[in-house]
Amino acid sequence: MVINPLTGEFDATIPGTFTITYQVTGNCTATNTFVVTIVPSIVIAISGDAVLTLGESTQLVASGATSYIWSSDPTLSCTNCANPIATPTQTTTYTVQTAGEECAEPATITVVVNPIEPKLIVPNAFSPNNDGTNDVFRATSTGGLPETFELMIYDRWGNKVYEASNITLGWDGTYKGFDCELGVYVFSIKYNFTGNTTKYLSGNLTLVR
Repeated sequence: MVINPLTGEFDATIPGTFTITYQVTGNCTATNTFVVTIVPSIVIAISGDAVLTLGESTQLVASGATSYIWSSDPTLSCTNCANPIATPTQTTTYTVQTAGEECAEPATITVVVNPIEPKLIVPNAFSPNNDGTNDVFRATSTGGLPETFELMIYDRWGNKVYEASNITLGWDGTYKGFDCELGVYVFSIKYNFTGNTTKYLSGNLTLVR
């Protein structure tokens, strides 16, 4: 240990109990004993999923220290554990630091939350009999309206009997003003929601009355 005789500052490089004898001019010599503890320096790290879809959760795992304290956040399952479950509702940055006596910089992790992509729901049958129930074949969405939408319906011979470029429109089971035959038809849909890639959907639908 090195002591600065002018300021009394010292640089302790090892832990232990030390005694310092000092004298102030015009006063008696004095002795002081103290204990030096070396606090270890550590690095805290965090692991966990960095990208989620809204509604998903991820387990954050802190390592490097003996105990932890997370920044208070209602989307964490606990704030004084090493591995809380995070269920963010929006992009969130979580911070953790040691709760012990170790010397460490806080660590952070940002979890990006992507919105749930809307889905297209298409029925497999409809009954255009004017009873007010299921009279029109149309697709619906679990979210907003698609940015683009193309629906085509074909009979069993491959003839196109209906097409639409608006999801709110639907087929009433007629072609050129006449009722179409009962049976199985084929639909093909091309669509995309804003910010997402174009998708294709096809299948069979049954016309009954």
